[in-house]
Amino acid sequence: MPKPLSATMVACVDFAREHDGLVRMAGGFWTMRGAGWRGDAPDAEWFGTSTVHACVTRGELAYTEYRDGRNGRFPVAASLSLAKGGE
Repeated sequence: MPKPLSATMVACVDFAREHDGLVRMAGGFWTMRGAGWRGDAPDAEWFGTSTVHACVTRGELAYTEYRDGRNGRFPVAASLSLAKGGE
């Protein structure tokens, strides 16, 4: 039986649904496409890498884009499109 989602994970999935997915910003912040910066964080609601990864491992989100970095490949976008039969 899958673990239940935390309130933060539910908010993350709902935010991804409302904004057609999430993108990773420098520093490991995940938010909507087109978000800018306010101080040291995005100027829109954001979620940490561990929250997004937990949503992916539970099948609520799927990574959809990757980038190559000096330490290998890492995800930079996630959406509901491939998770749980999303569109």
